[in-house]
Amino acid sequence: MPSIPDFESRRWIQSAWPQAYPWTLGIENNVDIAHPALAHPFTHPSWYLRRIAGLRESDIELRLEANGLLLFAPTTSGPNADPPTRPYFKSRFELPDRVRVDFWVGPLQFTVLMHFVPTGGRSCRMDSCVTNPFYGFRRVKLARSESSVPRQDRVLMESVSAEPIPGVRPECNVPSDAPTLLARRIIELAATGLWEEKRDSLPSRKIVTARM
Repeated sequence: MPSIPDFESRRWIQSAWPQAYPWTLGIENNVDIAHPALAHPFTHPSWYLRRIAGLRESDIELRLEANGLLLFAPTTSGPNADPPTRPYFKSRFELPDRVRVDFWVGPLQFTVLMHFVPTGGRSCRMDSCVTNPFYGFRRVKLARSESSVPRQDRVLMESVSAEPIPGVRPECNVPSDAPTLLARRIIELAATGLWEEKRDSLPSRKIVTARM
């Protein structure tokens, strides 16, 4: 299991909630760069930005890593350029089941760590730690209730993870789904023991344009 390099230096709110959808869907949802502006009314900064300024096209850089993938904005000049030290946002998927999202509000950095632990064929548990720079001196605080953004995600994913309807196409994809589809392929290769062998067959870098 990957370590949390900055755990000791920050304050966290910890929680664990059962989810009635496959664990892989939790990974895919949290590398979906376009959904926050539409799926999180009155809770997510991206939703408010869309309400104020409308949907805007943004370029996101997607990179393959040794243990998963990384996406961030703004983009860099090329595949050998270092990612920005303080991007607008950064999202990283690490095998086997972790997504880390970092974003900045003024001088403050916020981090969301999520593990999607399988508990059944179509269920999982989301273990999360969220940084809380405003909470006193306790390093870890346990959440007493499910927060708004994860609850909205859970309701959405539980609604789409039902058994497919015969004769109805189960999924349609657009170019901005590239991070989600890459995460799915990484999981498939890892599950079959082919990740190390087949990793170089996947795109190492891609600029994804999304309306968000």
